[in-house]
Amino acid sequence: MMFRSRLFCMALAIAVACVGWLVVPSGLEPASWRLLTIFMGTILLVVLDTFPIGACALFGLTAAVSLRVVSFEEAFIGYHKSVVWLVLSAFFISHAVVKTGLGKRLACYLICLLGKSPLGLAYSITLTDTILAPAVPSATARSGGVVFPIVRSLAGALGLKPQENSQNGLGAYLMLVGFHATVISSTLFLTAMASNPFAAQLAKEVGVHITWSTWALTACVPGVISLLLMPLLLFILTHPANHSTNHARTMAHEKLKQMGAMTFQEKLVVVALLFLLSLWTMGPWFHITATQASLMGVVLLLLLRVLSWSDITGLASAWGTFVWFGAFLSFASNLSHNGVAAWFAQGVSTIVQPLSPTTGFGVLCLLFFYAHYVIGSSTAHVGALYPPFLLAAIHLGTPPLYAALFLAWLASLAGCLTHYSFGPAPIWFAAGFVPLQRWCWIGFLLSIFHLLTWGAVGTLWWRFLGA
Repeated sequence: MMFRSRLFCMALAIAVACVGWLVVPSGLEPASWRLLTIFMGTILLVVLDTFPIGACALFGLTAAVSLRVVSFEEAFIGYHKSVVWLVLSAFFISHAVVKTGLGKRLACYLICLLGKSPLGLAYSITLTDTILAPAVPSATARSGGVVFPIVRSLAGALGLKPQENSQNGLGAYLMLVGFHATVISSTLFLTAMASNPFAAQLAKEVGVHITWSTWALTACVPGVISLLLMPLLLFILTHPANHSTNHARTMAHEKLKQMGAMTFQEKLVVVALLFLLSLWTMGPWFHITATQASLMGVVLLLLLRVLSWSDITGLASAWGTFVWFGAFLSFASNLSHNGVAAWFAQGVSTIVQPLSPTTGFGVLCLLFFYAHYVIGSSTAHVGALYPPFLLAAIHLGTPPLYAALFLAWLASLAGCLTHYSFGPAPIWFAAGFVPLQRWCWIGFLLSIFHLLTWGAVGTLWWRFLGA
């Protein structure tokens, strides 16, 4: 059955590419249009989710080379980009956080400190995810590998069962807070999820440069306000006030006792992370890029023997991301250089041109944001829509850096919408504490909250910075 499903998805993607291949629209060269049809077939495979995203990307690159749409060197140019190595090295650093138990220790400390009430427990979960976000570039690894197991254990310690807490209560509250905290924390930092540096690289292709510190500085105020308000909003929607959380603190204390004193390797990871954060923040002053800083961090962890070479070679998720990330960057680079992105942007900007620059940019943002319902992958979303929508926004007169950052934020925040729209979403949803209809309804309500918060506060903060 799975084999037939895969064959059907492959046939559908090939059919889409073939139909597009035969009819070349005006304003584009045949080779450019054919590259776009191959790319859209690749995106369709990703959205159908029958094959791993890396396999889909490899299918697309192979087709582009085999059909002589681009040369081999052009097809694999994305792997030369420094941002690919930034993401790869950040995966290795995050593995050190998980391997040494530092992430679990941090979560337990915060639960002991703040877990006196449901709201305090929610803020401890939120703070754990946010602290880990700069150093763990995979939202799925951070949320699903570190935070979710802790929250699920908490639910068990509190006697919460999915069947009894599906509509409201503490179980649903903890699951929703854990998931939506990841959505927001992934928006705060350039290195918090893989699609962020992807967007930054695509922005660079059109002349907009986004550094780690610029991203963090411009996102910090709307991000912190979102993190502060989100648990309160979900508290109102799920009504968990009638539950005691004493067991949560007891469980956290017991886990800390089992872990014992902080190990030497954990201390080394803390030193390495502080070193990295200082380089990411102040590196531009010394002409050290974020990629160089990340590679320095990996080398340091290897020299300190916190990581072994087998850790590096055996981390399948890191190398899988490396494959698809480089492939999508290759597609984006070739589509940009062949004029496809500019052609699409011109079409979108023509539609919103009669509107004022502010209204037009608002319409672009809404279209870009809610398109995530049908794309369902942050990476595919950025790869398919970010370049043309960014160019369209710039054509409208929106400041390029503001447009680049705001659209990149929206690509991350759109993960709140459904149970399939973000890597960690299926993990949290599968716990069974929140039924599908309620999950999606709360996601839609939070999407409005994000648009208002980041739109209003983000714009005011931008003006205050004078950027």
